[in-house]
Amino acid sequence: MTLKLTKRIGMLVARNNFVYRGVGAYAKSIIDWALAQGYHIDIISDAAVRNNGLFDQYQGRVQWIQPDETFDDKVYKELSSFSKPFDTALSLNFRNSLVKALRRHTYDLIITNVGEALDAVTSIGLHKYCTVLHPTHHESEAGLVVKHDIFSPGVTDHYRALCNLPDVHLACQSDWVFDNAIQQYSTKDAAELVVVSPLIPEPELLNFDTLPTQRWGVGFVGPWEPRKNPEAYIDALKKSGLPGVVLVPSDTSAKKFKERFEKEGIEYKIHVGVTGEVKTKIIQSLAAAYHPAVSETFGLGALETAHTCPTVLLKKNDWSHAHSDYTLIVDEDQVPELLKQVYGAGVDKELQTQLLERHNTISQELCTLVQRDITDKVPKNNFYTELEKTGLVKHEDFTQSQASFCTDEIYKMLKIPTIGSVEILHSYNETYYRNKGSDLLPDKSANPLANLFSFE
Repeated sequence: MTLKLTKRIGMLVARNNFVYRGVGAYAKSIIDWALAQGYHIDIISDAAVRNNGLFDQYQGRVQWIQPDETFDDKVYKELSSFSKPFDTALSLNFRNSLVKALRRHTYDLIITNVGEALDAVTSIGLHKYCTVLHPTHHESEAGLVVKHDIFSPGVTDHYRALCNLPDVHLACQSDWVFDNAIQQYSTKDAAELVVVSPLIPEPELLNFDTLPTQRWGVGFVGPWEPRKNPEAYIDALKKSGLPGVVLVPSDTSAKKFKERFEKEGIEYKIHVGVTGEVKTKIIQSLAAAYHPAVSETFGLGALETAHTCPTVLLKKNDWSHAHSDYTLIVDEDQVPELLKQVYGAGVDKELQTQLLERHNTISQELCTLVQRDITDKVPKNNFYTELEKTGLVKHEDFTQSQASFCTDEIYKMLKIPTIGSVEILHSYNETYYRNKGSDLLPDKSANPLANLFSFE
């Protein structure tokens, strides 16, 4: 066990969302950022981790915390056959996993990724005692026009009501989203609406020294579905005479692209379910990219390809303007000729510098959100009595010794990071407290003095 003075983040991610795209890609970028900063981060989920390999690289560094028992809501499965109602069971599973996590640790920042996770957090009042950050992954939460609504009537209103709660911080994924959110949530405190754009999901894309000199194909990232507008992509390739390279999540999408490529006589490569280093190398090999999706809250695919090749977006799509600093945004009739002009041009040094600065700026914005206001006033309760008596308190031992782990106990523990006289020692799976300036450590720690560092 290696203990250090640092911060701890809890991130709520649904099991089904922990995949290599969308919310899962966003979650991966947050994990990578937190670890790079020297923080500890826990994934607080509704169920056991998926066996898709994504979490394997974090074993022994990140906890996956799940409820001891899960609600299996068969009624919800039937109700959601055509459109999705609010998933009450998902919220309850999140809540129970969250309480399990709070029995082990205190947190400096809690990040939610779906409305049901935000419901779980706010239903027990955590947003009043800890910074809660909710990324605007879906159009409904961002105050945008919902062009492809997957939810049942009224669910969007439910999500927006949760986002509008006082003390819930909304992480708008671009200035464009922010402009819409301030209209949707006009009564919300201005400090609770912040712009925190997504980080690049694959850090290797920031290593521009690994870009190849030989490139091939116009890239498209995502499934064959109306929202992604693949027909516009096919049309641009047909008119430009350029080959296509698509990265799709499923064989179903691969089959549809294959049919259309061969029907139109377009040279092509199709990559199914590629992840990590393999996906990075494919994206780095692209000669250009085109993302004509009609609806995105942000568009991680466009961000990824912009790090490796000229990336073209459509002016008529509002979401495109979130990427205006590093992509080419034009009218649709200009796309074929533009693709031919920029094909194989790569990413110039100025843009590389700009993208690195973007990454560093977002990292610093996230670090700011982890900071807590500190007070010198020490509360009068049994935790501080125990700390004064023993000098070193393990979080889990203390919570287990209480008659019950009610909300008041949770609030007590969440306030500890704001008390200036207490030092918090975290390992990836344990939390201890000691008086500031003390050198006490648990006996079982393996040479902990060599591993401690001060948090700046």
